[in-house]
Order: sequence, then C-alpha cells, then structure tokens
Amino acid sequence: MAGGAVNRRYAYDKAGNLIQSADQRSGVLNYVYDKIGRIQEARNSQSGRSETFAFDPAHNILSDKAAEGKGNNLVSGNRLKEYNGIEYTYDALGNLIYRQLPNGENQYYQYDLENQLVRAEIKKPAGNTEIWTYAYDPFGRRLSKERQDKLAWTSTDPKRTHFVWDGTRLLQEYTYKGSYTYIYTDQDSYEPLAQIFDNAKDSKQYLAYFHNDQISIPREMTDIHGNLLWYGEYTAWGRLKKDERVYKNAHQPFRLQNQYFDEETGLHYNLMRYYEPEAGRFVNQDPIGLLGGINLYQFSPNVQTWIDPLGLNAKLSEMAQSVHNLAGGLKTPDARAIEKSTVAIFEVELKNGSKTLYAAGSSGRLNPRQRSLLEKLGVPKENILSGKKYTLPKDVVKNINHAEQIILRNIPDDAKVTRKGISWGSKQRNAPCSRCKPSVDGAGGVYD
Repeated sequence: MAGGAVNRRYAYDKAGNLIQSADQRSGVLNYVYDKIGRIQEARNSQSGRSETFAFDPAHNILSDKAAEGKGNNLVSGNRLKEYNGIEYTYDALGNLIYRQLPNGENQYYQYDLENQLVRAEIKKPAGNTEIWTYAYDPFGRRLSKERQDKLAWTSTDPKRTHFVWDGTRLLQEYTYKGSYTYIYTDQDSYEPLAQIFDNAKDSKQYLAYFHNDQISIPREMTDIHGNLLWYGEYTAWGRLKKDERVYKNAHQPFRLQNQYFDEETGLHYNLMRYYEPEAGRFVNQDPIGLLGGINLYQFSPNVQTWIDPLGLNAKLSEMAQSVHNLAGGLKTPDARAIEKSTVAIFEVELKNGSKTLYAAGSSGRLNPRQRSLLEKLGVPKENILSGKKYTLPKDVVKNINHAEQIILRNIPDDAKVTRKGISWGSKQRNAPCSRCKPSVDGAGGVYD
C-alpha cells in the first residue's frame, strides 16, 4: 500500500480478551482487564499515555472523581449525571434529553413514542444553533437525517442524508453530492469491505477499500491502487480520536460494528438506539427491557472483544437461535436441518473470575456460516466446538454428542456455568432433551 502497508498484530489472554495490539501507525497498545473482563486500562507503550476506567457493581463507568471516591456520578436507574466534564439529564422514561460538553456546547434531544431520537437541538459556544431531525421506518431503521435551522441554507454541507438498508445493514446513503454504496465481507457480516461513491458532480464512480481491526472497526481506507485515503485511531470505547484524511474528501462514517457516526451530535447510530462513545454506553435503555441485563444502558464489558451490531444486549438463547437458523448452510432457514439439530451457547466463569462463551452444535457439527456468525457474536474461535475432534464413535451413549454435552465435557474442570442458551429442534426450544436435562441443570447457571 502506498503510504505504508497495513501490518497489525494481536495478543490475547486465555479468556479471549485482547491484551495487546500493534501497528505501524498507532504503535503498541496494551490492555488490562478486571476479573470479569471489564477494561481497566489502555496504554500506549511508545507515548506512555493511557486511559483508565473503573466501574460500579452494575457495570456503570465511573468518572475520575467517582473512581477516587469523591462523590457519585449516577442517579437512580443507572442514569449517568456526569462523566469527566460532560453533564447528562434524562426524562422519566430513561432517555437522555440533555448533554453539556466540556467546551460549553449544549445538546437537547427529543424522542417519539418508540423512544427513537427524532430531534437534536445543538447550541454552539459561539451562539449559533443547529437543529437536526431524524426519521425511521416501522422496523426502527433510520431513513433520513436533515438539518432544519436557518443557517443550514448558508452551508455547503449536505442538509439532508437518506439511508437505504439491506436488512439490518446500511446499504447506501445519498445526498445532493452523490451516493455511497457499501459492500461487506460476507452476506452475514457487518464488517465493511468496500465503498462505491457515485459522484453527482462528474458522474463518475470511485472505489475505496476498508482495512479493519480485530472487531471490524475501519482503521484505514485505500483506493484501487493501494494509496492511503484515510486512517484513524480510537479510544478504548470507540470514539475516533484521530481522523487523518490524506484525501480531504474521504468519507468514513463507521465506528464500532454497525455504528454510523453523526458529526452533528458526536453520537453513533447503532440501529436500535444511539451510542455515546465518551462514556461507552447507550443514551437510552435497552428496547428488550430487563432481558438486556441489570444495566439497560451498558454496551459491553469492553469493546476490544465484544460487539453489539443491533444495539441490543441479546440473550444467549436468541444468539443460539440466530446461529441455528443457518443450519443447512442455505441463505434462508432450512426447516429440516433445523428440526434435526441443536445449537447451544454457554457463558462460563473461569477460575480467575473472567467470563467467556462456549458454543457447539449437535454431533459436533457447525457449518462455516454458523461458525462465522458465532465469532461475530463474541464466541472465541477456540471455544467453538465443531469438527471430528468433538465427535465420538457411534457405540458411545447417544446423547453424549448433544450440543450441551459437548460443551460440558470441554470446559475447564474448575470453570462454572453462569448462563445457558439453547435452540433445540423445529420449535427451537431453550431447553435440553430429557436425557441431557439432569447434567445440564446440574452444571448450574440460568437459562437465558
């Protein structure tokens, strides 16, 4: 690649947490986690600069003062009121309605009856005000965003952007300047591969490629000749801290998986809700309610390993069902293959207190599409138990090769099962068969 080849290296601990990343632009970054996998520190070995984090028992990130025991940055219901100079206010439904930034900028948010952000009023320190509105389809996908204040008409920037979707993935966005069409690494992936820009000014097409890191965040963009167009660096919670546009018109809107950056607010649109990268949490509560966990604003323990492309903290049974739907390897669900198979995903707490996921299919079988999706859902590759290694001879007791049993006999002896998600047969029940039930129940954990 002109401008320097892409060269990245990664190292992980036994729980699957990223502990080091290195590339020629960002240098060497080292990550430290607590016993349950929450990130505590991200340190750059070259510069010596670091980001440090602390959490309360409900996984709320604490401001520097709160971490030092000087006050509390939370109100009831895990609602953040202050984080490192940013002030937050929520409505009675738990939606963020006001945010004051350290530079004095004030942002006011309004929501519809579905708790979707529909209006943002942004009062700049200089005294001018921007007003943006957002529209959605019945599935919650954002169709457009538009600037509507008086000064909008004096700006050369696009006032209105329209969005086109392929299922839950952004397929295209277009303004008066032209359209951007996105291609992904495979049909089930949220990882961007390429961008096609149709320029309305000269009626030409321009192709650019994304170069992504271990969780599919774009780090570089290049043209068809390998020339560097853009590169970026991120904080530990996904905020772009370095936006280097080698080509001044480079357009790179993606952040964490399936997140679209809104320059006007600094928020990331994450399909079902918006993500605030300063504090590493969502601006409103999980649409799936208490099924999303004890903290309805939490994104994940850390963004170096975990992803949330839908903006939902999904249950393990829902994850298992989505993988089960790929039985047979077809583009559409294969009813017979689903009926004859099971997928199980267990969350396991290791001896050191950290948690990780294990997954298996019945008879030790998972097809490539299923394995690929499991990796995207956060199951470490080495914990996806599939292949001849996990298949026993036919004369062994029949249920020993059920998905749940494969997991139980392959997790460490000193590990503890904390959550279980199963998708069994045509009804995709979150339950083991009668022969497996005693051992699966005896392993502990809750059916999630």
